[in-house]
Amino acid sequence: MACQKRTTVPKAIVEVLMTEAVEIVFGLAGSHILPILNELASTPEIGHVVVKHENSAAVMAGMYGYLTGRPGVALVTAGPGAAHAVSGVALAYASSNPMVLISGGVQVGSTTGAYHGVDRGDFLQEMFSPITKWTVRVHDPEDAAVSLADAFAIASSDRPGPVMVEFPWDILQGELVASRRLGSPTVHRQQPDEASVDATLGELAKSHHPILCAGRGVLVHHAEAELLSLVERLSAPVFWTTHADGVMPEGHPLAVGSFDPWTENPLAWELMRESDFMLVAGMRSGSLESTLLAERSPSSTVFVSLDEPGAFSPVDFALVSGAADVRLFLSRVLEQLPAQQRSADPSVLRRIDRRRRALSIGRNELLARHSEAQPMHFGPVLQEIASQVEQGAIVVAGVGNHSAWARTIFAAHSRDSFLATGPWGTMGAEVPGGICAKLIHPDRQVIVVTGDGSLLMALSDLATAAETKANVLIAVLNDSRYGMITAMQTVEFGRTFGDRLGPVDFAKQAQAVGLEGVRVERPRDLSQAVRRSLELTRESPVVLDAVCDSAFGWPDRETLIQEGLERLNSSG
Repeated sequence: MACQKRTTVPKAIVEVLMTEAVEIVFGLAGSHILPILNELASTPEIGHVVVKHENSAAVMAGMYGYLTGRPGVALVTAGPGAAHAVSGVALAYASSNPMVLISGGVQVGSTTGAYHGVDRGDFLQEMFSPITKWTVRVHDPEDAAVSLADAFAIASSDRPGPVMVEFPWDILQGELVASRRLGSPTVHRQQPDEASVDATLGELAKSHHPILCAGRGVLVHHAEAELLSLVERLSAPVFWTTHADGVMPEGHPLAVGSFDPWTENPLAWELMRESDFMLVAGMRSGSLESTLLAERSPSSTVFVSLDEPGAFSPVDFALVSGAADVRLFLSRVLEQLPAQQRSADPSVLRRIDRRRRALSIGRNELLARHSEAQPMHFGPVLQEIASQVEQGAIVVAGVGNHSAWARTIFAAHSRDSFLATGPWGTMGAEVPGGICAKLIHPDRQVIVVTGDGSLLMALSDLATAAETKANVLIAVLNDSRYGMITAMQTVEFGRTFGDRLGPVDFAKQAQAVGLEGVRVERPRDLSQAVRRSLELTRESPVVLDAVCDSAFGWPDRETLIQEGLERLNSSG
């Protein structure tokens, strides 16, 4: 019998990456993954981005997964290396972004006293299991390639998300039969059940005032075009969850806007009360948003969830509910829906337009009131940036007051025009997310909007931006506070504690690691500072350090709308 050809585990791992057409691996070197890095060094087809903290590797891999639809790859070492990546992996899980985390590990069978073992060799598996679709520790070299190939398929199937594959040190020293280097198993797309499709078509045939609600699943399954077609075929108003910003162009005549448990949308609730059928597509069952809908939904509702097969929680406010790939579901409905476009309700269009104009008026008046404030107000700083960026720019924001203001200033025209941290809400994700976006879209402007507290968590990866020549503009709204905490404590307790940051000159920090840094403290210098910063991004990443005041809090959308409505009413 002829001897079977054998190969090393690290070589098999890299060949699986090649089979999966992986373009970039994001990671940080460590002793337990050196054999994999050695193989990557001989594989110029795969780029390698060296982050300065493993969490940034996971954030970048998740961002890559969202922007491309293919799993991003993060490579981290055992023990603390993998543990550092937990928040970025949780971000990918909460956001339904496909990614594969490859980790080194202690030797199979290691227990008490093992280097990085923390007395249990399987502790990484226990740590990652709740925040991944699948977590596996490879115990046999022969399973190495198969496990990694499975990981890519699982990450992309159904509701996408992160998968973690751990390769113990002794497994990386092993060999396997070369024929075990399998291609990817089939990616599974959850087909819509006929009951949901039939119910939707039947209710639409009877309805006169349908309304649509979109969840993040529309973005996850790349179903924006199908949603737009259905909205326009039905001439039905559509609203969406905050974490689904970008499912519809915000300026569309039928776009009612977003909602979440903290920022409700009265016009959406008003139109729901008037509707005789609602289709909810791409929202997770059991979410806070679905609870809000349950309190207000019309008696005729179909709920199509973004959930894993078998993990769907029954929805008690819908005639029919179930989980499915949103793009497949909407495509099936469109195929069978009459081609004739319905007429839009003029009253609905007027109310949507009036609310949009009121928000614009209220926002502009607020910004005008604070345009000369010194230290500066967040809003006018972002308004100036928005006025100078190119059409098609990508804006990446995080969590906190800076993100709330960024949402108010920058419109989400598409899936990648405005990218926020997502449901997990991790600070420090903007810079690595922006670097990844620029690497994927080098010809587009990428603007990172961050706060000083958040930037301090990712300051080390300014060096990564310089090394990768990711020429992003990092605009830091520098108020020497954890500003949202300041505002929340003030409202709740009348005083603050633990919310202050020492003054930091981020322009000098940027210059110290090879970036350009521009600092602006006065409103009269703002326009020129933004212009210079954008010009400098043609050659280098740039930090625009805008010295701001923390006294202004976050924007209240409904207050802005009410002020705008008052102005519209007074003008006739």
